[in-house]
Amino acid sequence: MGFKLIDNNKESKKEALSKAAKETFLFLGAEFEVNLKIVSDTEMAILNEKYRGIKDTTNVLSFKNDENELGGDIVISRTQAHMYAKKWSLGTQETLQLLLVHGILHLAGFEHTKTTDRDKMEAAEKEIMAKLGVEIER
Repeated sequence: MGFKLIDNNKESKKEALSKAAKETFLFLGAEFEVNLKIVSDTEMAILNEKYRGIKDTTNVLSFKNDENELGGDIVISRTQAHMYAKKWSLGTQETLQLLLVHGILHLAGFEHTKTTDRDKMEAAEKEIMAKLGVEIER
């Protein structure tokens, strides 16, 4: 169980992302095996089309392990993280943490297609990020 970061640019601070993963695991009451890859917008658009049929980029994608295993792979677009940092008035590192938290919550079964589900997910994100010393308002 644990967290692994794959980032060819080494732009991301593994320690901060690892802390975000650990806080999310604590919130969920379970530790997952999570691999995080940070990619370009072009790579993200290819993945989004391949796995979701959407011909556009996105900020984060989550891919579950086998049904009986906790965890999976999370992919974050570096470009989208920079854009959302400005939109959310956060630093890039805090935005990467939030996108990681969001991805792990998806692996744990959280969704945001319905308003009530979105409210639960956003409340969980807000609580986890507060433990990291980051206030989020969206």
